[in-house]
This record gives sequence, C-alpha cells and structure tokens, in this order.
Amino acid sequence: MSQSPYAPPKAIVIDDAKGYQTEFERVRREHLTTEAQLKSLGTLYCLGGTVMAVAGPLMIVGVGARSANELASMLRIGIATVIIAALCIWLGYGYRNVKPWVKIPGTIVAAIGLINIPIGTVLGIAILYWMYSAQGQTVLSADYQNIIASTPHVKYQRSVLEWIMIGAVLVGLALFVVIVFIIPAFQ
Repeated sequence: MSQSPYAPPKAIVIDDAKGYQTEFERVRREHLTTEAQLKSLGTLYCLGGTVMAVAGPLMIVGVGARSANELASMLRIGIATVIIAALCIWLGYGYRNVKPWVKIPGTIVAAIGLINIPIGTVLGIAILYWMYSAQGQTVLSADYQNIIASTPHVKYQRSVLEWIMIGAVLVGLALFVVIVFIIPAFQ
C-alpha cells in the first residue's frame, strides 16, 4: 500500500542549538576552556603587577628605611619592582586578550619560573602546557582573534568551585598586602 497523501510529512527535526552553530561557534566552544585558563592567568598577572606597582613606590619612598644604605637598596629594589610590575601588567593584558604575541614573553617568564621550586615549577609547566598544547596553539593564533570577534555571544560559564577558588585567591592576596605592606607601615 502507498503512503496516504494526508499523512504528516516525515522530516528530521533538529531540536538542538548545537545543530545550528556556525563553524566559528563550534571552534570557539571547543577551545573555550583553554581560552578561559589563559584569560585567568592574565588576570593573575595583572593582579600581581598591580600589587607590585603599589609596593614599588612604597620602597622608593623608603618606608621603613633606617639608614642611607638601606634607603639606596630600597630605591633600587623599588625601581626594579615597578619595572617588573609594568611587565607583568603588559603580559597580563596579552593573556587576558589571548594575543598571539604573548607566546614569546610568556614562554620566557614561564621558563624562568620553572626554577622556583615547587610552586613556580608547577605554574611554569601549566603555563607552557596551556600555550603549547594543540588547543593553546589555536587560541593563541591570529585566526582565533577573528573567531572571538565573530562570536561575542559565546561565553565561558564558571562553576561554583571556580568562583570559590577565585574568592580564596583574592582573600589571600588581600591578606598578603595587609601583612606585608600595611601592618609594617604603621609600626
């Protein structure tokens, strides 16, 4: 028997938003975790650079200096701290915006960090992995900048655990600033 002309049509209906993704959306979603990791790294560099940018001038003005030699040493350390702070903020900007140029200075800083056993070693390995894995190579490519510009609606959603960890890092950073810089300034 043939099909009834009054039967509903037999069509495949895609009820999945992923079925309607463009190629750029698909690539961005596949690399979103690596992109978020690099952007988080950039945030940490910017925060560290900001703390150093505050600490450097305090050293330059000689908070706590008891002699001329101490003041001269603090001045040199303060100037170096301000320079390193500017480099950290610049590097943080590169990571935050997943710029391709960040690979060379990021590699140098991560390689130097490897000698700071154990935390620097772990962070250095993680940074090098994020940058030079297949996904990191894609995220830090010039083509990926076009993908980001074409898909501004695609965003990374952080889990509750990630927000708790971010809060813990910020609280730790605030305690560090208070203990190292604020309390000694009032003694």
